[in-house]
Amino acid sequence: MIYTCGFFHVNKVPNPIAISLTMPDIVHIPVYELLTPPERLESKRNLTVAEYAKIYTKDVLASLTIEAVSAGVCRLLGLDAFDNFTLVCWDREPRVKEALFSHRHLVSRWLREKGVDCIEWFESSRKP
Repeated sequence: MIYTCGFFHVNKVPNPIAISLTMPDIVHIPVYELLTPPERLESKRNLTVAEYAKIYTKDVLASLTIEAVSAGVCRLLGLDAFDNFTLVCWDREPRVKEALFSHRHLVSRWLREKGVDCIEWFESSRKP
């Protein structure tokens, strides 16, 4: 299983890897840069979820393959399999009007569309 979460949970999740351009100063985890939002989104303000999703999908996800993402994440985390890790970013995108949206939700959906199990991490979803 692959998980996603915000930085608030980073110390509770398996094998965290950031997919954001920045992270809190107290967090020190690897960054998988191919899933970070494009810098041109940083200058945009007040986007709707649909507008943000369109740009992120076109500029990031459309150019990736599941094989490339799997190989890159496994290499950065030293994993033998594309499993049991957590994609971490901010709890919401400051450029998007709607609260509680993050590009990690787009990544999670993309992974599921590629046949990979990916869910938001919660205490109750943790493996025993």
